[in-house]
Amino acid sequence: PLSFCRECGQDYYTVVRDDWEGTVTPLLSEKTSTSDESSQCVEGYLVLDESDLWDPNDVERLPDSWFKPTKRDRKLKPDYAKHMPEELHVRADGSIAPSGGLRSWFLRKPLLFCPNCGVAYDKRKSEFAKLSGLSSEGRSTATTLLCLSGANRLRGSVDPQAAKILSFTDNRQDASLQAGHFNDFVQTSLLRSALNAALRKHGELDHARLAEEVVKCMELTQQGYARSPAELNHGKRKNEQAFRNLIEYRLYEDLPRGWRFIQPNLEQCGLLEIQYPELQELCRDEGCWQHPVLQQASPSERYQASEVLLNQLRKAFAIDAKCLQSDELERLRRQVEQAISDHWGFDENERLHEASWATLSSGRQQQYQERLAVKLTARSKVGRFLRAAERWQSRGQPLSEREYQDLIESLVETLREAGYLIREGSYVQLRVDCILWKSRQWQTVKPDPLTSKRLQGDWDPQIRVNQFFQNFYNRDIARIYNLEGREHTGQVKPHVRQEREHRFRNGELATLFCSPTMELGIDIADLHVVHLRNIPPSPANYAQRGGRAGRSGRQALVLSYASAGSGHDQYFYKRQGQMVAGVVATPRLELANRELIESHIYSVWLAHTGANLGKSMRDVLDLEQQELPLRETLKSQLTLSQEAFQSCVDSAWNMLADSFCQQDLKYSKWYTKDWVRYILDRARDTFDDCCELWRELYRDAISQRDWARDEIDRASTSGSSKRDRDTADKEEQDALRQIDLLLGDDRQHTDFEFYPYRYFATEGFLPGFNFPRLPIRAYIPAGDRGEFISRPRAVAIRELAPTNIVYYEGNKFQITKTKIPVGDFEGDYKRVALCLSCGYFHNGNSWTRDTCENCGERLTQDSSGNPAKLSRVFSIETAITERQKRITCDEEERLKYGYNVTTHFRYNESSERESATVTASDDQLLLKLTYGSTASLWRINRGLQRSREQGFRLDIKTGLWQKDEPKHDPDDLHTEVHLLAAETRNILVVEPSNIGDANRDAFLATLQYALERSIQAHYKLEEDELASERVGKGETLLFWEAAEGGAGVLSQILSDPNAFQAIADKALDICHFKPDEENEVCAKACYECLLSYRNQFDHPRLNRHQIRKWLHNLKDSKVDLHNADLDRQRKYKELYERTDADSELERRVLNEIWRQGMRLPDAAQELIPEAECCPDFLYKQSQVAVFCDGSVHDSPEQQKKDKRQRDDLQYLAGYYPFTIRYDDYLESTIRELSEYIDRI
Repeated sequence: PLSFCRECGQDYYTVVRDDWEGTVTPLLSEKTSTSDESSQCVEGYLVLDESDLWDPNDVERLPDSWFKPTKRDRKLKPDYAKHMPEELHVRADGSIAPSGGLRSWFLRKPLLFCPNCGVAYDKRKSEFAKLSGLSSEGRSTATTLLCLSGANRLRGSVDPQAAKILSFTDNRQDASLQAGHFNDFVQTSLLRSALNAALRKHGELDHARLAEEVVKCMELTQQGYARSPAELNHGKRKNEQAFRNLIEYRLYEDLPRGWRFIQPNLEQCGLLEIQYPELQELCRDEGCWQHPVLQQASPSERYQASEVLLNQLRKAFAIDAKCLQSDELERLRRQVEQAISDHWGFDENERLHEASWATLSSGRQQQYQERLAVKLTARSKVGRFLRAAERWQSRGQPLSEREYQDLIESLVETLREAGYLIREGSYVQLRVDCILWKSRQWQTVKPDPLTSKRLQGDWDPQIRVNQFFQNFYNRDIARIYNLEGREHTGQVKPHVRQEREHRFRNGELATLFCSPTMELGIDIADLHVVHLRNIPPSPANYAQRGGRAGRSGRQALVLSYASAGSGHDQYFYKRQGQMVAGVVATPRLELANRELIESHIYSVWLAHTGANLGKSMRDVLDLEQQELPLRETLKSQLTLSQEAFQSCVDSAWNMLADSFCQQDLKYSKWYTKDWVRYILDRARDTFDDCCELWRELYRDAISQRDWARDEIDRASTSGSSKRDRDTADKEEQDALRQIDLLLGDDRQHTDFEFYPYRYFATEGFLPGFNFPRLPIRAYIPAGDRGEFISRPRAVAIRELAPTNIVYYEGNKFQITKTKIPVGDFEGDYKRVALCLSCGYFHNGNSWTRDTCENCGERLTQDSSGNPAKLSRVFSIETAITERQKRITCDEEERLKYGYNVTTHFRYNESSERESATVTASDDQLLLKLTYGSTASLWRINRGLQRSREQGFRLDIKTGLWQKDEPKHDPDDLHTEVHLLAAETRNILVVEPSNIGDANRDAFLATLQYALERSIQAHYKLEEDELASERVGKGETLLFWEAAEGGAGVLSQILSDPNAFQAIADKALDICHFKPDEENEVCAKACYECLLSYRNQFDHPRLNRHQIRKWLHNLKDSKVDLHNADLDRQRKYKELYERTDADSELERRVLNEIWRQGMRLPDAAQELIPEAECCPDFLYKQSQVAVFCDGSVHDSPEQQKKDKRQRDDLQYLAGYYPFTIRYDDYLESTIRELSEYIDRI
């Protein structure tokens, strides 16, 4: 990959130099950093030698600050010496030769100077600011410009309703970023284009005329900027004055050079020159200058010194402009909020730039301390510039600090007397009426002498302007007027999405940036152009998205952006036909999905109750009572009579009697007609349980509101600081907004997160195909009320992790807080021991283990330093965000923090678990397989990758995630807090054997995706229905059914003796190993075999040839199921023999446990000494004692005795007593026992 110096265009190859192998290889952007102190690999730049490019003697031209003096001379400081160009001779294959090959120079990262133009940098400046790539504008800028250009070209050439572009991306956060980028780019471009037009019209403008003339050239009507347009009298004048004041502020805000790096301003584009009237005449007047250095200086030297000083004040906002003063800024904010629309107005938390002061003194005065932004002292930028020996020809050495202080005092005083500066003591500002804005059309501009350093002898360079933006600003303003883009994703509220769909359909929105929500099912009328911000995951997605344009025989254009850093994008960019030739696959639905069936049964039950859940959760729960129970009227409605209950059961049976449904259900071991009755019998309690999350959120919001009000009351009586009062006010407002969101009294029926029917769908009680099930929510304080957004648990563990950034409706929000439980916080933590060899986790009482109960390995930390035992694992809860700032066109990619997330699993001991081995024809072991239904899948966020600390810091009093050491009570700070996202999934654990030691990582990665793709192909699954990961040390392959409730295929692999052979055969076919199907184009892997959009990080590892022989062995293998039933039968017999001979109930209970396939008890009739009793059955690991009570236990005396013994059992021995009575419905009671053991 090539990079180019932003100053001169010198080309550099971005490479990795491997001193051990003696090679130079390209550094691809998707690779992680390889440079560290101990590594033999060094990242840097390779530049081919040219005449006069670099000579070792050029080292004397380096800045003096890079050297340290010695007794005889001086030498480079070690930190700079290693960044000097190193001569290399490189052959065409990348090997480094002692001689011969191409003579080149290697420069280690970071680049500290360009040997061609001599520009020098410090180590703080980013590489992106120094070097440009062939596509360095970035994906966001490219998308904005493509959509902007496309929308402009469509205007006037097609029907106005069709002059629009639909832009797709695969991430809702990217859609939000892109919409914010587009709108900021358009608004900034309109402002600059209008300024350029006004300057070209008048030649030059001063402060008095600037804002008025720019507003005229913008040609906006009040409908384009006013909150309430008015065309007469006071209302009209008020709106126009507010907008003119806003534009005046924005013009001065835009003056600092380079604050928008991607989109250069007019000064950088050679279209604007800032002058100071009659400054050259002043510098030619010999009689005005008092200091000896200034008197002896030439007029050009005096002019350069004066201009540098005035420019520095201007760029640092040290200007006396009224619109930049603190009082005026507050007035302007109120005026804009009242009169100007949100599109043009200030953001809620936008920090307005206040005028600063420059100081001549190194000390501070309290009066100006908060406004101080720039120093003019001897060691400041201005000071170092003016003290340099080369600045004054009359001197042969630098100015001393004392000489400089006298010079700057004299210079400032002269400029003050000439009317360019105002001065108060040692503080100065530039007078705004001395700034003259002049129109220019230059092809080159001079760099800022204060920020652009050069090697000695390389001064006075010229920088070529950005020709694209110069032409762009010179175009007609009408080309960008009234262009607007908006996001359209699942996180946008329904009524807002509908309003945007309506505007886009009518051509009022130029661009709609959407996630896959717009692939189908939404009417957008005529559309000619579709833009794809990334290459879609599959050809089917491409067909869906591209098919939105050109319907009914109309012309269509599909634009696709291929990112240089994406292996997926680059692959299809080179093989475009494979993507364009996509077809839409028929969706597959697993009708034996247990959770899907349950939600439909509950919907039948709710229909039979006739209950109306209303418009708000206040219609469901009694908010006047502390426990927030179900309303009595609703509770009575949800209680069915015996006849109504049987009718409900019959309706559910009839629904499931569908032939297609029965075809899938007959393979399900969990489904019986009695199971349907059991589900309906517990429906009301399950409904009540689903309300618990809402109760927690409501209680937290009420608690926050009450705390804030107490703090406000305390502040009014005790004289607390304004900051404390403001914090309490903000907390109260946030709490009230959250309460409003939770109740949704004023909202449309379905237009909020907690509309009852929508809420129960997300909690899994009712069918809800459009909502993530059991999601994690984040509170976004956007607008007047704020919003809750939802994320699937697997996504939330990263996206809603501490300090991460969430993009929403043109703004950025940071995760700063979590909802914390009331009471003992320690009790809410989980303790867990993790096997970092196989990925198994041990919780509850088993966390004290020293060895893994799954693989037998010792539980120790891994090679990356991840500890095996964690004592503070906190289930990720509702996240709270704080607004950071508006999305600007400087942002090319989302700001994403790298988190250390590990995946772990545990089998459900009371559910189905089967094991098998796969052996080759020569009896060599190939695979160990274990299937577990409803297993626990945990993802643990261990903290930021770049942090040396384990986990996160949490203030348990406030719920705030802490970045640094707190200033308050450290007892409230918990460290090493790890986040957990837990799910229940059907899993298949695959342990490959006899794979050799060579390239094990590549072999396992290749085998993982070969098996995943072949299982998907064999069982006709969509890509997102089956997922896999290498867990532990990477030698255990974990597959799970990613669809809610599972697709029901993993269990079939072990139950069908021929399934794995068929899978192996399919894998050989996918990897091009079938006879006459060898793919000569596919070297190691391709998108027809192993590569996919989701496994891009593993692309460098994949090599199909490594698994060819192994797959052939697998095809001819045999599967040996471990007959766990023999062990289970033996244990059942032992328990049966230990039951009480006089208790028929005990044997019925044991038979039902056996029939339902749940885990058998560990013991029967075993004495617990602490309680002096013998429970009928014991589950020791879960610490559950089962009592089978016959009718004899109905007597008051026996009940009293039972209570005493079972209380002792619970509080002295730690066993939970679970009672099964003789008159209980046995099947449902045993299911309750199974679920209770699962929870433990």
